Amino acid sequence: GIPAEPLFRSKQWYQRRVAVGTFFFFLARIVIFDLFSGLLTYPSASKIREVVKHLPLERLLVETDAPFMRPKNAAVVDADSPKISSPGMRLLVAVKLAEVKKIEIDNVLIQIRKNVSKMYDI
Repeated sequence: GIPAEPLFRSKQWYQRRVAVGTFFFFLARIVIFDLFSGLLTYPSASKIREVVKHLPLERLLVETDAPFMRPKNAAVVDADSPKISSPGMRLLVAVKLAEVKKIEIDNVLIQIRKNVSKMYDI
């Protein structure tokens, strides 16, 4: 399992994490995950991508923060709402995650599925 050790890190460690990206944790079973949104795909998010490089894939999840924070590389689906995101755009975040970690997208998707299963105990 995932060690509980990160729960006891310094306040400054958590403040730095929050300052550079989306930090999410789920403590129902003392399981911690880092959740990354469409922000990861933006050129200005270099600090977030640097954090991702150093996190184990076994602790990562992706989201789109729908209906906001549309991934940068997402096609416009609705001309009336060009900035709207949808949960289906998570794949674009996963593709960027694979690129940043320099691993195959299939490996990212398989591990994210395992992570979701572990988080929800399914």
